[in-house]
Parts: sequence; structure tokens; C-alpha cells
Amino acid sequence: MKKIILILLFLSQNLIAQNDYRLFVFEEITNNKTFTNSLYISSDWSYWEQNNDYKVERDESVSYRNSRNLFKHNLFKNIKKSEIYHNYKLLSKVFYVKDSLSNMKWNLIDSTEVVLDYKCQIAKTKFRGREYFASFTSEIAIQNGPWKFHGLPGMILKVVSDENDELYKMECIEIKLHNENIESRYQKFIEKNKFITWEQLEKSFLRMMDNAFKKLKSHYETSDTGESTVTIKVKNRKEIISEKFQLKDGVTTDF
Repeated sequence: MKKIILILLFLSQNLIAQNDYRLFVFEEITNNKTFTNSLYISSDWSYWEQNNDYKVERDESVSYRNSRNLFKHNLFKNIKKSEIYHNYKLLSKVFYVKDSLSNMKWNLIDSTEVVLDYKCQIAKTKFRGREYFASFTSEIAIQNGPWKFHGLPGMILKVVSDENDELYKMECIEIKLHNENIESRYQKFIEKNKFITWEQLEKSFLRMMDNAFKKLKSHYETSDTGESTVTIKVKNRKEIISEKFQLKDGVTTDF
């Protein structure tokens, strides 16, 4: 009886491995905040989930907080259809967006590093206003990665961007098996919500910025020349929604 149980256990674990049912735990650093994210991968889908707890580092001190009441990002990749479904929060409004896995164009660079004992090659991409460097390994035969990153011949274990003194870093710190039903989660997510395209999100963002400009006109700071100026900073975004509003009616935007 024990022998049969051991055989069944081995077969089930082997089946999971063959179908790439793996969980990649990533530590994500955004300036002074550090989050832990989980990337669940199955044969045809993957699910990127932000965990609740995060830590804040300031002046050599570290505090731990819970983001239960903060907006929680969820992102699904449909590998077969090359599609991404995720939620997005802009100026307190939540959008559900359908995106493409084919948006990132990669260039290999002559550099390597080791992440979690895996030898990785490094590639770079320019994606929606930012330059990213990704470390991927062909030793893990999965074309996937954290967040929206995808499209390299191997698993992406680390992504770094530090443009404009804003640090983004996502690095895998643990790999293990899982038995989560990603397909079921994916189906519930797309059936429950109404999705728009990235282009529609851009248009909504521009309308929202227009409204923000109008509301801020009564709070303008008057310069010595009598002109009114207001600066709106859109920071800590892994992708810039739109750079079209750089100057309008005495309002500048700093992306």
C-alpha cells in the first residue's frame, strides 16, 4: 500500500513538472518599498499576484506594513493567444485592460550573471517609456517572466530599470511547484470584468488629465512674469501611459 502511494505521489509530481506548474516568488523593489509577488505558471496560463505585506526602508530603518487596503494588482497571461489581462489604477479609478504579449522587442547584450544558481544571459528592451534589462536562463525552458515581461528564450529571473533616478527591480528569490488552478482563476477574472484596450486606456487617461488641469487652474502658483504654472508628476510607473501632455495651458507634466 505504501509503495502504491509513493508511486502515485511520484507520478503526480512528475505530471506537475512536465506541465510546468511552477511558482516563482519575486521580490519587487520600487524605490524604498519592497513587495513580494507570486508568479504561478501552468501550461497555457500564468498569474502574477501581488502579496499583501511590504517593507519600507528610510534613513537606515526598516518598517513592515500590510497593503490589504491598498489596490492589488492582478495580471494573467494567456500564452496560446499571446494576450494579457490585468487591472490598472489611475487617479483612484480602476480599469481592466487587455494587452498583448508581443509588445516587447528584445536585444541581447554581451553580458551574463547568475540568479538563484542559474546562469543567465542579459537582454534589454525599451517598453512604454522605460529601458529594462532582463536576466533570463535557458536552463528553465519556460518563456515567461514577472509582470508583463515575456518573449525571451528562457525564464526571466530578474528585471532592472533605474532611469530618471527611479528604481524598479524584480528578482526571483524562490522556485517551487504548485497545484493552483490558474485556468479557473483566469476564466473568472475575464468573465467578471469588462476589458478595454491599451489605446482606450490612453484616451481615458488623457481625458482624466484634462479634467485634472481644469480643477487645478484655481490653485495655480503665479510666477514673477504673471504666468500661471502647475507641475503634475506621474512617477513610479513601470510603463508610461502617455507622454502627449507635456505642456498645456500653463500646466507641465513630468513623467
